[in-house]
Amino acid sequence: PEFIPDDGCCKEKKVGNITYEYLHRDEDAVKIFHCLDYCVYTIQGEEESRYCFKKGSEVGIGGIPECLSSLAENKDCSETTEMEVRMEWNASLARIKDDLVTLNKEVDDFDKINKTYYQFMIQMYELTIDIFTPEQKLTFLNSTPCDEIRIKCDQCFRALTELAVQCFEVPSVDECTKRFPNVTDTCNSCLCELGHACHPNITCKEGTTPVIATTTGGTKHPCDRKCTKEDPKQCVFDMTFDDLQTNANGPAADGRIRQVQAYNGQIPGPSMVICEGDDLVVNLMNNSTTDTTLHIHGVRDIYRPWTDGAPHLTQCPTLPKENFTYGFQVINFDAAPGAVTRPGTYWYHSQVREQRTNGAYGALIIRPIQDSDPKTRLYDNDLTENLIMLQEWYKSPDDRTITSILINGMGKANESSWSTNYNQYKVSEEDAGSKYLFRVIGAISEDIPLRLSIEGHTFTAIAIDSGDIEPLHNLTALWIASAERFNIVVRTKEKEEYEKQENSYKITVIGHEYPNERKDPYCTIAWLTYPGQTIDKDYTADCLSAEFNLPDRNRILNPVPNNFEEWDARLEYDQWTDTNANGSIFITDLRATILNPTLNLFNFSQYNNESGLNNTQYLEIKDLTFNGYQMEYPNVPFLLQSAEYEKDHQANRCGSICNVTVRPSIDAEGALSKTYVETYCSSKVPDGCSSGCQCQHVNEQPFSPGYWVDILLINNKVSAPAHPIHLHGGWFWVMGMDKFNHDINGTFIKKKNEECDTGDHCLWQNFILPPSKDTIQVPPGGYVIMRTPLDNKGTWLLHCHINKHLNAGMAMVVQIGGLDFNRTLGQDWCTGDLDVNETCKP
Repeated sequence: PEFIPDDGCCKEKKVGNITYEYLHRDEDAVKIFHCLDYCVYTIQGEEESRYCFKKGSEVGIGGIPECLSSLAENKDCSETTEMEVRMEWNASLARIKDDLVTLNKEVDDFDKINKTYYQFMIQMYELTIDIFTPEQKLTFLNSTPCDEIRIKCDQCFRALTELAVQCFEVPSVDECTKRFPNVTDTCNSCLCELGHACHPNITCKEGTTPVIATTTGGTKHPCDRKCTKEDPKQCVFDMTFDDLQTNANGPAADGRIRQVQAYNGQIPGPSMVICEGDDLVVNLMNNSTTDTTLHIHGVRDIYRPWTDGAPHLTQCPTLPKENFTYGFQVINFDAAPGAVTRPGTYWYHSQVREQRTNGAYGALIIRPIQDSDPKTRLYDNDLTENLIMLQEWYKSPDDRTITSILINGMGKANESSWSTNYNQYKVSEEDAGSKYLFRVIGAISEDIPLRLSIEGHTFTAIAIDSGDIEPLHNLTALWIASAERFNIVVRTKEKEEYEKQENSYKITVIGHEYPNERKDPYCTIAWLTYPGQTIDKDYTADCLSAEFNLPDRNRILNPVPNNFEEWDARLEYDQWTDTNANGSIFITDLRATILNPTLNLFNFSQYNNESGLNNTQYLEIKDLTFNGYQMEYPNVPFLLQSAEYEKDHQANRCGSICNVTVRPSIDAEGALSKTYVETYCSSKVPDGCSSGCQCQHVNEQPFSPGYWVDILLINNKVSAPAHPIHLHGGWFWVMGMDKFNHDINGTFIKKKNEECDTGDHCLWQNFILPPSKDTIQVPPGGYVIMRTPLDNKGTWLLHCHINKHLNAGMAMVVQIGGLDFNRTLGQDWCTGDLDVNETCKP
């Protein structure tokens, strides 16, 4: 091209801490490197380097590596250029905008809306969200799964993808534009990390402010605070795991002497309370005489799978006198549920043998940013002490006779060595009449679901596990199974009401060791005390007394799904919304509060077979196994097995292997004509294992952000327990659930699944706003459909949370991606500082 004289634009440029000094003009800058002009620059100290500028990138000239930080356009001859994402320059977003113009013409035709809208949404994720130049893509692809580049840029991709779908859904451009700042901030971090990789002098925006404090001695942790967006912190908790004995000074339990295992000398362990946006660090020191791990239950950390705490899956057990660091970051870049870790009620516990049964557990609370979350308007008070943690308690580690039910580690036994009291919750005079949030956690070890009710009060359920639900008002009782959590809101009484009662109100809890038979009840209480009310310190709960009976007319949430008549007469969604309707309400009939863009692909059930990964996995519960396979754990944790090691150790592996094929399209028209992601599954059965055996049961799935796999759990016997099934690594959506009045099997359910017009997916029910859970009771003689996002690389334990059943081998692994797998498709995961292929010590 014609050589253009210097027009005054070739001035010194400053980006971050890097100053680019003007050197000369060269037509190759435009002809070869496609830069904005002919200006060529160098950097002091790198006199041989040559740089020019173009939209979204900086390019080296003359043999200098083409890599680097993204720069905003500097054609306006500005003295400095700030690093930022210019949404209007994003070719993909511009292309989507063009497609939407065409698409809107189609969706205005209501004769076509089902097919056009639905099919487009199915393929929305395959529109490439691209803010990188080819050089930057190479830098990204050459990064390892543990690099900040990979993590920050993956967050950026997710944010942009969510934005694209959300902007399609919102009715106005203004509403869509409001979402830009969060995405811009997220992607700035990615771009800065790319720049820092080539120029270490570039300083990226500082992250969280470290706050290091001990959790011992009863001192309130500084992270237990009012949550604001401007005040993220790194919250460090130091935990010790010890072998102890109960005593009057704590842990007191129910007043009986016995051996226990606990964190920081207390049962439950210290409550870890942090805010949305915080970085959690848990330093665990094993002071006991046995090995241990710590599992943070329900959390999705999509970048640190090695901190899941599952022994022989994600780590080797931590031996006595050794330590291990766990943690995650609560990031939320305006993403819908299912994308990242989110605010909510969680808990932590040992994942080794009987340790959580013996007291090794505690609560984790992640509070939302105040005034940014709709659910903060559903209650007035969220006090850390308003935690209701339930556990059955045994005579000793060896004698599994139940002696009491504990609430927050406190209870009473008939025979005790010291005096104990029931837990007490207080309502202040100034807050009387306001709405109190209570967080209920089922730290239950075995098959002993517990029912909670509050004397003289009803309550509203607003969240299950960590997922928000459409508020369920006027409840009289709530059932909690092992590992389940519920957020409930209690409207406290006004002064003129509570003054009529001299004694404190009772929070009653009752359950049965054999819930199918409902024999041998066990119970406890806690006190709800208003100003001026007293408690009876001599009171001991009598499970057969009238105070543990429910009124004739009641609304009960989450009953144990073991009674067909109760199930058949349940209140479905369009019935329980009438707050005066009485009856039982089950999980399948609840609704989430936020529409996840991914789930919106299923708005029209007649097309439900066209999206997701079409490889539904059927798991039949047979005699405490999944599909007859009793879990066997390897000496090298699954997460730490290289591809070569895994290939050489296949002899005792069993389960499904699903491979992926990706066919990207460059526009919506191409996307509508073909499936973006396809999977092909095969089964692996070890020799002599056709009718069931002990093996390493693994279901291998591809890492596929924006997609999912459906797992259909079948509980074949009506006499079986309602197994509470928990999936590590996050949550799933409950897409369907049902119960029959007879025994069933996989063949029966597969046939039922084909008895509809589409010939497949006939059992799927919840396509709009299905509830999310990480633990679900599977009805005896029934099934549950779990929709699991495939955006969380790692090896995740799927197991029954009844401890006896887990120890018997009722577990398997859901593997997403793979170590050393296809890096171009992002299948490889991070292992932190753990050694790959190293055998665990006995």
